[in-house]
Amino acid sequence: MLSSIELSLLHSPAPGVQWEYEVRIEATATGHRVVVRNPYSGRMRTVRRSRKALTWRAALNDLLKVKETWLHGDLRTSLDVTGVHGWQADMLRLAACRVEDSPPLEAELLVQLSDEVIERVAERWGKLTAEPALAVLNELVEVHAESGALSVIEDLVMRSSPDDGRAPGAWLTRVRQACRDNPGLGPSLATARSLQDAAALLTLAEGPPPRNAAVRALLFQRWVELVLTSPFHVRGLGNQPELIAAEWIVDSCAKPGEIARAAESDPALKSAVERFKREADAFVQRVAAIPEARSYAAGIGRMLERGAAAKFAAIRHRVLGD
Repeated sequence: MLSSIELSLLHSPAPGVQWEYEVRIEATATGHRVVVRNPYSGRMRTVRRSRKALTWRAALNDLLKVKETWLHGDLRTSLDVTGVHGWQADMLRLAACRVEDSPPLEAELLVQLSDEVIERVAERWGKLTAEPALAVLNELVEVHAESGALSVIEDLVMRSSPDDGRAPGAWLTRVRQACRDNPGLGPSLATARSLQDAAALLTLAEGPPPRNAAVRALLFQRWVELVLTSPFHVRGLGNQPELIAAEWIVDSCAKPGEIARAAESDPALKSAVERFKREADAFVQRVAAIPEARSYAAGIGRMLERGAAAKFAAIRHRVLGD
């Protein structure tokens, strides 16, 4: 967790004219606050308080929403940022500046992507506030507006090569074609992050499966948090929608164990994987210990439980790879 982030600029648009821009985003005991400098009086005042912990994403959200933090003009390369570095600092520069009074569409697109995807964009096309990265981002903004295929863009960014970094034109052509062929295919990270309840996730599972590994990992984490009951039990006749949703997530994994490997560097996902393992093992063992049924009704229940246990075991293998 960060303690503070500061954006500042001493600007002289004409001889004898000078003004100072300063925004401080500071951690507090209950979250964080946004403090801005009045360019005329020089006084600092608090313009926003939030209960969210201070992270670069929380700071970016403040810069997108709080008008008092906006910096008008193409000053993205001149703006000093302390508290975060590299592409995270560039993200804040993009969000703070209103070039020709237009909203920062590049930042609004990138914030929907995972850290991994944003980092790959910077790795391939350089500093996010300069060319050629800005040209690539402008194209991606247009493609996304036309197709809504954010998951396709994420996938192609992660599969881009160093050659694509040197010659982005050909890569962007492939992106446009892929988005036309697969508009909105599969959920995006933004959709996965927005899930608030089990019903929303189960409804999402009725559509195309996730194509992107980062989306799969986050969806699995949300499935454990929102859907997986403790202890798990069979709910009546028919297929279990809870397990069908889990299958929908993990069956698209490139290899068994993909999610467990991702959890090695993600504490929240690791916690979800560990809880899933405990629940899956407990349910399979509980079903195995149930004696053979002596009635038709009990036999039906036993069959359903065995089917659910088999599903759980298959999901477990896809998640853990063991």
